[in-house]
Amino acid sequence: MNQSVKVSIVIPTFRRNDGLENAITSILNMTDAALETAEIVVADNSPEAGAKSTVEQLKLNTSVPINYVSEPTPGVSNARNAGLAVANSRLIAFIDDDETAQNGWLDNLVAAHQKLGAAVIFGPVETVLPTDTPPAHKQYLEDFFSRKGPSETKLIDEAFGCGNAFLDLDRIQPCLPENEPFFNKIANETGGEDDYLFARVKQHGETFGWAHNAIVDEHVPEKRAHLGYTLRRAFAYGQGPSTNCWRNNDGIDIPRLLMWMIIGTGQFIIYGISALAMFAIKHPKRAYMLDKAVRGLGKPLWFPPFILQFYGDIPDKKKRKKVIKSAT
Repeated sequence: MNQSVKVSIVIPTFRRNDGLENAITSILNMTDAALETAEIVVADNSPEAGAKSTVEQLKLNTSVPINYVSEPTPGVSNARNAGLAVANSRLIAFIDDDETAQNGWLDNLVAAHQKLGAAVIFGPVETVLPTDTPPAHKQYLEDFFSRKGPSETKLIDEAFGCGNAFLDLDRIQPCLPENEPFFNKIANETGGEDDYLFARVKQHGETFGWAHNAIVDEHVPEKRAHLGYTLRRAFAYGQGPSTNCWRNNDGIDIPRLLMWMIIGTGQFIIYGISALAMFAIKHPKRAYMLDKAVRGLGKPLWFPPFILQFYGDIPDKKKRKKVIKSAT
């Protein structure tokens, strides 16, 4: 391990070379002091190792170390674990390949970690939608892809996702069983690998922090900037509490699982009726209510065949049809 590296910036990527280039370029353009002792690690999850040429080209014009690792087995957990395996620091800053960092991002994450001493620090995400996004649900889409929190850097009670997160692996490692990877492979295709990890971190009494000024922009492609995509994601988010009960560290938590299924059913009925009424009158907040209803529906329908796939490749046609069918 290179002891001179203080922070490893890990970027998992899957067949998104333009976004990856933008993410790395935004980091290299920062004036952050922390960048002087940082490295960038690209974890390429495409079987054809398609991001390697992009990384090699970017390495030519910077003194910041950029390390490349190929993880050919598709899966978001596989990609994240591969990046951590080659990182030269136990302090990890995650940024996604559809995000770009604003100036001061890394300095502010490091400062928040030093101030708060939390195991995980999260930062805001601001949405950049396609310029031709229809106005009907534009505000909802901006809010859906964004991440908002307190207006000051402070400890927080609940975790967010790994996109724009700073992990102290020395604090997190004791929360996991021996020889278990940081990100559980059960979430390879569905996502939620960060939920599973952070649930364990919280169960072990570790803390979360918020860095209000460590900001990244998420660039939403046109194929995602519509209700068809966000409602599928909302359904998957709604499944989270139930699936976490099923994956509970101490065995399946049947009472809480049933509780969440009952709560979700009630939410779907109440919010669903409200959403129908709001769509009938074209209320400007109608998409928000529909989102709540769909998240509620995910809680009782958390099991196959309702599990949606968002990550990794699906080479088998029958499997592809099954995933698409369950998403519609």
